[in-house]
Amino acid sequence: MKNFTAGTYKQQREYKSFSPSFVNRLAWENPQIDLLIEQSANLLGELKAYAGIAPDVNFSVPMSIAKEAIDSNLIEGTNTALDEVVLPQLEIPPIRRDDWQEIQNYIEAMNFSIAKCKKYTSALHFLNRNSI
Repeated sequence: MKNFTAGTYKQQREYKSFSPSFVNRLAWENPQIDLLIEQSANLLGELKAYAGIAPDVNFSVPMSIAKEAIDSNLIEGTNTALDEVVLPQLEIPPIRRDDWQEIQNYIEAMNFSIAKCKKYTSALHFLNRNSI
């Protein structure tokens, strides 16, 4: 931007007119950044649309976290249903308590990361610190 010229004056018949130059396009070192910014903007728009549909965010977000915890832990071989996740530990059959505890640990870690989200101003910094 140091060498940027806003435009030039051109002599017309009896006057000079100002012809603006094209604005220098911002160029990233990595062209993938533009695509990633566009994708993130689209995903934020989808999230905003979902937030408008969800009747109670204070209920749907924790349930979405619980569902994510169940899906993620299925890979490790745990066997916990969504209705069991919200039950207290004493109501879980003893044979399934270890699986239940794995899900609770995952949920606790997610909630910890969400609470830390308020501390960070940069989304990139947040993602780097809280990658699970």
